[in-house]
Amino acid sequence: MKRLIYPAVVVLFLLLPSFFTVAAVYKTPIQISLWSPAQIFSPDTYVNGLRIALGYGDNYQVKGLDISLMANSCAQMTGIEFALLLSECSELMCGIQLAGIVADCGHLQGIQLSAFINGCHGEMSGIQLSSIKNDADSAGGLQICGLLNGCQDTMAGIQASAIHNSAGSTKGIQISAIKNFCRDEMNGIQIAGLMNQCNGHAKGIQIGALNVCESLTGIQVGLVNIVTSDKWIPFIPILNARF
Repeated sequence: MKRLIYPAVVVLFLLLPSFFTVAAVYKTPIQISLWSPAQIFSPDTYVNGLRIALGYGDNYQVKGLDISLMANSCAQMTGIEFALLLSECSELMCGIQLAGIVADCGHLQGIQLSAFINGCHGEMSGIQLSSIKNDADSAGGLQICGLLNGCQDTMAGIQASAIHNSAGSTKGIQISAIKNFCRDEMNGIQIAGLMNQCNGHAKGIQIGALNVCESLTGIQVGLVNIVTSDKWIPFIPILNARF
């Protein structure tokens, strides 16, 4: 008897989508998925309440609690989203996004936490925390990572990593055991065990063994301090101050 129960359940989940396509549902308080489209309601149904995926669940909008044993996907999420492998929200994530391997979203307002990689393809307002890599187009808040933090545009807040921090421009603090990098203007503080680099104007403080910037309004503290635009005295050891 037990040998017949499991195949019957699998077949039921596979047939469920065909039952509900006749009567379209706009919103539902609960969604259960085997592997989309093998789920109770179609992917364009809004879920206000609870979504559970045994494998992979897909809906446009979810508000509430979203749990998957493998992966989940939506365009807009408000609440808590958790997946053992991959958690994906393509447009806007408001709340907490948790993943065992990768957490990925369009825009983030809240907290993104994964064991390995976090990705935000738009504006991140909140916290990214992972062991390998955090990445965002622009960020306001906190990036903490064991290896690499990256922000393509402006980082307003704090980047802290063991290896490397990178940003287009900064308004805040970069802290790394190895290297901090700012592509354009740095406003704030860079602290690194090895090297701080700003390819534009540095306005604030650089503290590291090697500090490099194009122009400086502030202080460099390190064994080697370099201002590349200065043709007369580009290199000053220990302490360099310009105002």
